[in-house]
Amino acid sequence: MAECVIRTLKDPCVHRYSFERLQHASRVVADWVGLHNKQRPYLAPNMPPAEVGA
Repeated sequence: MAECVIRTLKDPCVHRYSFERLQHASRVVADWVGLHNKQRPYLAPNMPPAEVGA
């Protein structure tokens, strides 16, 4: 499961940026995780991951 999470983060987020500092990487990753959990449709029809477990 951890490998899937890491791959999901690396492909659309980490590989698209050239980070110069840890703070920049942290901000970009946090923003992406927020979008991933709250806005991106998930396995359930048109529901983001944050709403699937609710």
